[in-house]
Amino acid sequence: MKLISTFVFLFFVFISNAQINHTSKRKINEIEKDKRYFENTFLEDFETNFKDDNANYLVNTIPCYIPSWLLNVPKPTKDFIYALGMSDPGMDTVDATELASIRAKSIVALLNNSNIRTVTDFYSNLKSNANENMFEYYSQILASCKVGNDSIINSFYTKYNEAIVLLRIPLNEKKTANYDFISFDCKLYKMDMNMEYATQYEAMFEIDANKYNQDTCLNSHYILTEVNNNVDILAEYMDNKISIPNYYFNYKISVSDSSNQLIADNGLWKEYIKSILFKVLNLSQINSVKIKTMAENYSPIYEKMTREVSNNNLQFNIDNIQIIDNKLKVDLSICPDN
Repeated sequence: MKLISTFVFLFFVFISNAQINHTSKRKINEIEKDKRYFENTFLEDFETNFKDDNANYLVNTIPCYIPSWLLNVPKPTKDFIYALGMSDPGMDTVDATELASIRAKSIVALLNNSNIRTVTDFYSNLKSNANENMFEYYSQILASCKVGNDSIINSFYTKYNEAIVLLRIPLNEKKTANYDFISFDCKLYKMDMNMEYATQYEAMFEIDANKYNQDTCLNSHYILTEVNNNVDILAEYMDNKISIPNYYFNYKISVSDSSNQLIADNGLWKEYIKSILFKVLNLSQINSVKIKTMAENYSPIYEKMTREVSNNNLQFNIDNIQIIDNKLKVDLSICPDN
């Protein structure tokens, strides 16, 4: 009898363990199923919302809130001018602030004392009667200025380790012996091709912005290359390479009780200077002169080429800075005195 009782007890233990194992396996299978579902949903959401040719970029989903004065740079007065500058992401506070200040001063030089030389080629396809054309631009912008006794009236350091500064520069201090000499040298190439069923865009900006004074010489170098949606940046400060993280940086600016969202691959400076340079390029061609028209065959595809050149010394005003379609846009106009 005792043996039978022991056998019954072991039988129930075996059944209980089997049920427990079955329950555990079923739970694991459910977790695996949930995990696969989440992974698929995660990938589908990213592929749908962030589809891009440049697959190496990551997205910062939590925005960095930045101050509203970024979009409200004061207008020049008879005593002061104001300038906005940004560093690249991934820098320490000291170097980032200094680089942002140099760039702000280089914008002052660009806006107030620029020599802009541009060659524009226009190609059209007359052979196949297709609506195809191509524009190529090459520009060089040279600018310089003296800046004395400037002060930082606003500054901000983002969570992406980039500095934003707003400078106030007195106009009556340019003749002082204690000044910074700022040089700005930009070479810009841009190509837009419009074909019947596709478009092609290429651009390269190469910028040297340097500061010289009696004690120091600070140099910066910046190359931005774009092919359609693919971007490559080489940035250097004091001959040291700046490692820019491969992110779509996410910002929000609170203005008048509403938030403007800004998505900027490679940081704020790229968006800011690119918008300014494209406006300068467009406005500088007001006095262009046609020097050549080639009616003979120029290439197997494009039959006609028109070339125009322009050479202008111009001054510009920043009319406003705003966010449109999640991009930073800078509106410029030519100063009336030009």
